[in-house]
Amino acid sequence: MSSFWTGLLASLAIVAVAIVVWTSVRDRLPNLTPRRQSIVYGVFMGAGAIASMLLPAQIAPGMFVDMRAALVAVAGFFEGPLAGLVAGGAVLIWRAGLGGVGAASGCLDIALVAASGVAAWALFRQRTIHEGHVFLLAIAAGVAPAVSMLALPRDLWPLAMGHLEPLVGITFIATALAGLAILQDRRRRDLLQKDRIYRAIIETLPDCLNVKDLDGRFIAANPATARLMRAGAAADLVGKTDFDFYPEEIARAFRADEEQVLSADAPRTIEQKVAFDDGADVWLSTLKAPLRDEKARTIGLITHNRDVTAQHALQEELRTTRQRLENALEHMADGLVLYDGEGRILLCNAQYLRMFPLTADLRVPGASLKDILHAALERGELQLVPGVDVGAWIDERCRVNLTPGDRLIQMSDGRWLATRTRATDEGGSLILLADMTEQKRAEDELATLNAQLAELALTDSLTGLANRRELDHALTKEFARCARESTALSVLLLDVDRFKAYNDTYGHQAGDECLVAIAKELQAMVRRPADLAARYGGEEFAVVLPNTPLSGAIDLAERLRRAVRLLRLPHKASEYGVVTISVGATTQVPGLWIKQPQGLMSRADAALYDAKAAGRDRVQIDPRALGRSVDNSLAAAS
Repeated sequence: MSSFWTGLLASLAIVAVAIVVWTSVRDRLPNLTPRRQSIVYGVFMGAGAIASMLLPAQIAPGMFVDMRAALVAVAGFFEGPLAGLVAGGAVLIWRAGLGGVGAASGCLDIALVAASGVAAWALFRQRTIHEGHVFLLAIAAGVAPAVSMLALPRDLWPLAMGHLEPLVGITFIATALAGLAILQDRRRRDLLQKDRIYRAIIETLPDCLNVKDLDGRFIAANPATARLMRAGAAADLVGKTDFDFYPEEIARAFRADEEQVLSADAPRTIEQKVAFDDGADVWLSTLKAPLRDEKARTIGLITHNRDVTAQHALQEELRTTRQRLENALEHMADGLVLYDGEGRILLCNAQYLRMFPLTADLRVPGASLKDILHAALERGELQLVPGVDVGAWIDERCRVNLTPGDRLIQMSDGRWLATRTRATDEGGSLILLADMTEQKRAEDELATLNAQLAELALTDSLTGLANRRELDHALTKEFARCARESTALSVLLLDVDRFKAYNDTYGHQAGDECLVAIAKELQAMVRRPADLAARYGGEEFAVVLPNTPLSGAIDLAERLRRAVRLLRLPHKASEYGVVTISVGATTQVPGLWIKQPQGLMSRADAALYDAKAAGRDRVQIDPRALGRSVDNSLAAAS
């Protein structure tokens, strides 16, 4: 029996040494990849298992027990399949090399234990491992020897079964002890890692963090606290109080705050202004909380200080800026209103309210634009065209008003408001409104004047007909259009016969009256929208007739000639005794052989010259006009 305990204790010692060596070496190894760590771990556990096999404990003649199962099981359980394979493989090879009657049973036992460790790793790897998991592993490892006995020769089964309980028990206990030891080491390393992390966080924390005892002496502090208190290092604070660093008045105030927290036994946040001897002022946001021991007794005070000097400066600047903004909004010449994304007023200025006197009482923060528009219609501030659906109009007006863009709104009292809407980053709308009534009135008057000026620029002041400038423009435009459409363009050129003699006989005023009378006849007969009658210059007139064949031009020319004669304006210097006109007419499809608009005027002028030469008071047709022969003189009717 003494040899059994000696061997058992030796095996347990080997397991303990293997675990201790591993934990010591693990802390000194460089950072390993997970794969390499598994391999090294498997090697250590496999070596320990083989060492325990060298010093087995004899429980019966020819029957031995060792601690290999414990180390193989924990290898796979804590480091996964690779570690289990390395440790189990090494032990399996060693046992196979030893041979003997129990070789098959031993190898099966090793394989089952390694598989149990890996299976437990797969089952619990997503969880935090605790003692219960270790005991489940120990149970699985303890069952493995019982199963492996099936590989013994049948004549050895009674002997093996007789010693099954101590074999299973020893394996279970050894595995449980090894697992608990490694679990404890893992927790130790986790705590050390967390401690390093927490220390690093506290050391690098820009805010001040410190702990004081009940008398206000520093127990611990981070570097930020030392910097705030103008100390050389955090260690220089330990054992000292605020009185060693601040003016006495400030230190007393700090201590009074600490005593209030301790007496209330509850955390408290305080804003404090600190004035140092060098004249620097610092604002601190301070959290003070009681520090308790494991029995919940208050043993000190934890203080967290945050330097909010810059924040205070920003708040003061914000207050100043806000006041300036309010003053600016109050004295703006334009109205300003800010809506949120749902069409509700967030803010508006006084000028905005003055622009809407009938609904100013409703235009307050929180008011809906839809409700405001309903009230504006009911109170007569806005008007609808009869027959328009009110709900649809309000929905559309809300959509338009809150959509970015520039618009003009006419109020019921005749005022015009210009709105400029811009989207905000928060999904709302900022609208600026300006009273444009006077400017709109001035613009309308200017537009009217410009239209009048444009008309004057294109109209002959005496006759009211188009002037030479408008004639040239219209002729060019119609020439190009008729050329594109391959249609006929006719031109008439009229001249008052012996007009110089008329002026000499009756005077220039009578001559002007004569021209006005002829212009009226032209206006009366040239009525189609595209046709144009113009004063060509002096006593000459021109008529442009788009899409007009030669027959139409001749008909109009004859009617004009007869109409002037029927005016019966006396003309002593004329062979006819009354005022008459001569007309030159031409018709062409632009582009056939006349390439420029002035070519038509030249042909009409040549025909007019022929009419004068043929005796006046007649219509003469351009010999090249479409559909006519060279002899195109139409004598006047007597």
